Amino acid sequence: MATYLTITNRVLNDLNEVELTSSTFSSSRGVQTAVKDFINKGIHDVYNEASEVPLLYSRTTQNLVSGDSEYSFPTDFRKVDRDSF
Repeated sequence: MATYLTITNRVLNDLNEVELTSSTFSSSRGVQTAVKDFINKGIHDVYNEASEVPLLYSRTTQNLVSGDSEYSFPTDFRKVDRDSF
């Protein structure tokens, strides 16, 4: 799987811009910073649509007990399918 740095450098290479290294990544400027921001936004957009991309999430079930009114969400919780209960 490609890293954030690798993806950023692929785009910078296509734009004929100077690529970043792990030591220069945090001090990027201009086009380099814009590319980092665009890629980050794109990744977040994909993750926010996880319900549409089944490879990005896993389903789980919660057993309900009569009398319990509150339950804790799992640590990797993203979204409740309220139409399923």
